[in-house]
Amino acid sequence: MNSEALLWNANEIRHTPITFVLGAPRSGTTLLQSSLNAHPNIVAPPESYFILFLYSRFGKIRRFDAHSISKFVEALFSEHIFTKLWGLDKIQVERNLQATGKNADFATLCKMVFCQTADDKEKISLISDKNPKHSLFAKKLLKIYPEAKFIHIIRDPRDNVNSNLHSLRKKNPLFLAQQWLGFNTHIENIKRKYSDKFFTIIYENMVVEPESTFMSLCSFLGVPYNNSMLKHQFPERLQTYENRKFYEIFKTAHQSMLKPINTSNMGKWKDGMSERERTITEIFTATFAKSYYGYDIELNKTNAQKISSWKLLKSRVIYRVWEVFTKLRYEIYKINKVYYKKSKNAW
Repeated sequence: MNSEALLWNANEIRHTPITFVLGAPRSGTTLLQSSLNAHPNIVAPPESYFILFLYSRFGKIRRFDAHSISKFVEALFSEHIFTKLWGLDKIQVERNLQATGKNADFATLCKMVFCQTADDKEKISLISDKNPKHSLFAKKLLKIYPEAKFIHIIRDPRDNVNSNLHSLRKKNPLFLAQQWLGFNTHIENIKRKYSDKFFTIIYENMVVEPESTFMSLCSFLGVPYNNSMLKHQFPERLQTYENRKFYEIFKTAHQSMLKPINTSNMGKWKDGMSERERTITEIFTATFAKSYYGYDIELNKTNAQKISSWKLLKSRVIYRVWEVFTKLRYEIYKINKVYYKKSKNAW
């Protein structure tokens, strides 16, 4: 979308609906976001943390002026995941926001950033933001965007942990199983209070019947269904990263998304997980996954007795500390900035 079009629609952007894709990492959030972005009237860029990252510094500004917009853009481009994955030109973004963002509040200015990725989409009916960590912050996101809707995607916890272990090469099934449980527990807790704002998708149902899933989703979101959503846009997006340092890492992490929507990632845990990894995952997730989402998971009590109770307790404490720290750092801009600087080298 060029700057003239953005300027023309500046007042509309304030009232453009926004939705947030929630779920534990490796639950299909990237696939879903890429499918949403294939819709001709939905803007759904890659994940970023900038709304929460910048809120503690800029969230109280009711009317941005030229100076505060410049500061906002400077801070925005210090968030390295946004800078690398979105591929926007900093000068152009500031020029557009200076032309359209004066007198805007924080929530509207963030929406304007999303609209920079609209490309050739003539009409924007919906903005979608995807970030698994947002699962811990749905209440705060509702404070920023009271009108927001949420899409909650769930995947079999065994496939979820297995995917983290192999695709992202994470090594701690104790933490990963609790992450699945913790993220989904947070979502279910707030879903009880705001049930009308949530649409739940079971990953396995989505890949088996994508068309009916997306039709129901579009009805919930208030946009007409378009069958372009069946062809997610990840391969095209990946091409834009080809000459960048993180290309191979990103490609490996999302290898399965180079193909159309399919069922090949269902049940991979059966061959991919060790008995210990599976047992640990089921100890933490089996009851919740079965009662909330209907997954047919029965914990093998004999295998469970082989897992050290001390290690289970220790891992619970470690995960809880991580969760508390994660929530805390998003409240303090300076801590967040230091954290991102330290993690920058991974990209």
